[in-house]
Amino acid sequence: MSRFETVSVAIARQWQEVYDFLSRPENYANWSNVLGPVFRQLGALEWIAEKPTVGDRPLVMRFTARNELGVLDHQVFRDGIMVRYVPMRVIPAGDGAILTYGLFAGEGATDEQVASELEWVRADLETAKVLLELR
Repeated sequence: MSRFETVSVAIARQWQEVYDFLSRPENYANWSNVLGPVFRQLGALEWIAEKPTVGDRPLVMRFTARNELGVLDHQVFRDGIMVRYVPMRVIPAGDGAILTYGLFAGEGATDEQVASELEWVRADLETAKVLLELR
C-alpha cells in the first residue's frame, strides 16, 4: 500500500475566490515550481509542461472540471503513463479557506524522499497563499 500524506495551508480569502484562482490551469505555473517556463493548453482540461523542473521529459496534466465542491484534483502523465494522482481541495473555513494537497508517496520511497517532497509541496502551497492574500 502506498503511503499517503497531506499538506494544508490556511488562506485568508473567501474559499470561492481561492477556488476560482486555483481552478484555472493557466494560474498553476504562478504558484507551482514543477512546471518550468513553458506551460500551455492541449485540450479543454489538459495542459503540457514542455520543460518541467522535475525530470527531463514533458509532463501532461489533466485537471478536474470546475465544480461547486472545491475539488482541484489532477493527474500527471509522462510518456502517456500516469505518474501521479493529486487529490486537492479548497475547503471553506469561516471567512477564509483551507487548501489541502494529498501526496501519495511512490512505492519504496524513503522517509527522506517523502520529507523532501512534502517540503516542496508546502513551499508551493505557501506561494499560493501569498499570491491569493496579496490579491
